[in-house]
Amino acid sequence: MKKFVKSMLSDERGAWSHKRVIGFLCSIVLCTSLIITSIVPKEYAPPAGLIDAVLTLACICVVGTTIDKFSFKEKPKEETNA
Repeated sequence: MKKFVKSMLSDERGAWSHKRVIGFLCSIVLCTSLIITSIVPKEYAPPAGLIDAVLTLACICVVGTTIDKFSFKEKPKEETNA
């Protein structure tokens, strides 16, 4: 399970991708907000502006990750003359 989560949050080079981590955390926060909003009375629900801000940040991270995935170009290997 730990290996799956690391591979899901890593980029093509195997390094942690900040955009993916932030997008994943935003998704968790949005799901939690949805559950809280459906359980608690309306006066205790998170403000709509806060939920919209988290949603915007999550969308930006997803789009940034998508663009980054398709723009990554592998550098050609240089030949060494020994």
